[in-house]
Amino acid sequence: AKYNSYKHICCNGHVFKRDTVTTACCNNLAYDSHTHECCDGVVAAKHHDNHGGCCGKQVYNSDSHLCCSGVLQKRGKGVSVCCGTNLQDAATQVCCNGRIQDKNDETSPGVGCCGGVAYNSESHICCTGVIHPKGKGNTDCCGFDVMDVNSEICCRGKPHVKTSKHMSCCNEEPYDSDSHICCNGVINPTLTGENDVNACCGSLVYNVNDKVCCQNSIQPRNGLNWACCGTTSYDTNENICCADKTHTRDAHKVCCGKEVINLKDGVCCTG
Repeated sequence: AKYNSYKHICCNGHVFKRDTVTTACCNNLAYDSHTHECCDGVVAAKHHDNHGGCCGKQVYNSDSHLCCSGVLQKRGKGVSVCCGTNLQDAATQVCCNGRIQDKNDETSPGVGCCGGVAYNSESHICCTGVIHPKGKGNTDCCGFDVMDVNSEICCRGKPHVKTSKHMSCCNEEPYDSDSHICCNGVINPTLTGENDVNACCGSLVYNVNDKVCCQNSIQPRNGLNWACCGTTSYDTNENICCADKTHTRDAHKVCCGKEVINLKDGVCCTG
């Protein structure tokens, strides 16, 4: 049906007279949003002081009540806050994963939550849901365990005692990065020659000054213009690489698919 939108309002197919400029829809009903609230499809009168809102289908006074996840709770004497659907006193209680727990000497003054348990974060540390007392040193978590970062290193959730100043992790194993190198999860002693420059080739270590790495295979450095041909190295001045195989370079030789051909004898029509 046609209607004058200045004088009427349409709520879900039902036309109502617009009594005031604050007329609004609440599902299939029209209401005055200045004096009433629409709470989950139900029209309810506002409190006279306007300090309120909706809690589910109810209108409530926020000065005297709190809405905790859709459940109306009466404020207590202390500092009332919500903990899930329940009410807690923030001055004397702590909320951990929706569970209210009383503060005490063991949890105060630095209160934290570890899983669903309250703890004193100044004297203890929470490591993946497990509470540990803090040590005398610089304490930190390593997986479920606690460790002293000054004397231990954490490798994939497991603490290990440091044996040098330059400790690193190779997967879950610790190693001295001054004397070893981690290659693809394998710990190798570093090469110690005067001109050695260490690098990884797969799980092995090699000297980049006289070797090259071709598809995880360590090969000799062949000339200044070296390159890899599959898992082997070659001098590009002397050879060509066709389908991972080397052939003696000739001005008339070219690759044709997996083979090498001489252009004096024919042309390549397939690759």
